[in-house]
Amino acid sequence: MRSKNSCKCSKKLLRALLLSTLFAVPSQFASAQLNIALSNAQLGTMIKQIQSQSQYQFFYDDDLADTPISSVNVITVP
Repeated sequence: MRSKNSCKCSKKLLRALLLSTLFAVPSQFASAQLNIALSNAQLGTMIKQIQSQSQYQFFYDDDLADTPISSVNVITVP
């Protein structure tokens, strides 16, 4: 018979393994080459550029779209 502590421990371990699998697998397939150069733009503009150049999707509060960004220069290679 299992004790309550070992049952809780195995549930936590299973949960951790599932979460690590969910995060590890998509990251292998979601890599993209990005080329973004913005100056005095808004966060919403940057997010739209990332979405147009990749398969990433962002879900955020619309109020954050107006957040100012002074300068961003990103070039990535998959």
